[in-house]
Amino acid sequence: MPLTTRCRHCGRMFPVYAQQLKERRGKVDCPQCGGRFDGIGGLLEEPMPGMEMGRGDMGTGGSSQPAASTPAEMLDLSEGRRRRGRIRVTLWSLGVLALIAGLILQIGWWDRSKWLQHPQVRAAVEEVCARIGCRIELPGLAGTMEILQPALMELDDTPRGLRLTLALVNNAAVSQRLPQLQVELYDAQGKLAAARRFGPELYLPERDADGGLAPSEVVRPSLDLEDPPTPASGFRVKLF
Repeated sequence: MPLTTRCRHCGRMFPVYAQQLKERRGKVDCPQCGGRFDGIGGLLEEPMPGMEMGRGDMGTGGSSQPAASTPAEMLDLSEGRRRRGRIRVTLWSLGVLALIAGLILQIGWWDRSKWLQHPQVRAAVEEVCARIGCRIELPGLAGTMEILQPALMELDDTPRGLRLTLALVNNAAVSQRLPQLQVELYDAQGKLAAARRFGPELYLPERDADGGLAPSEVVRPSLDLEDPPTPASGFRVKLF
């Protein structure tokens, strides 16, 4: 025999069965608003007016209430809502994962010079770029390029001319771009008298600047400084 319960959300009355309440631990879904509530707590003492006693035709009498759904129909509606809920949760989870992946890629892009210091990472990225036709710029890693044996001498054939020689070595584990050299000249009082910056196309004109400097590779650039503004008593070379 069907029982009658009332939805606590919208007030809709509809039939339920004791076995159905037992299987669902009293929880039912309203066929009108879809809200889930305690069907046992909403039970009415009297059945719905005009409701037949059999299971085949419930709520089809002369009642002013809308026709009640059968238990099978209610189960179908409930399962459909659960399926839609699972789809929403899945889509939401995929969206969150996409946002996290985008954030990781963005952080990796910001710190790409740090990641590219690792030979294995750089080799993998270069292999991918070789397949898709992209190009990776060589890094410039602070503190890994070293100046050795700097010397400044006067030129015999040029009055007040100076020649700078030095050795430049890459101490990193990966190839690096060739840096810019800044030559600073100081007077007898130790004050800066002149400064000039040179790109690799000036101090290594015979070398392709895009090729960079391989790990542990040493180059020996030479620069002629013609007609400095004042006689130099000291000098310094900086890398940029």
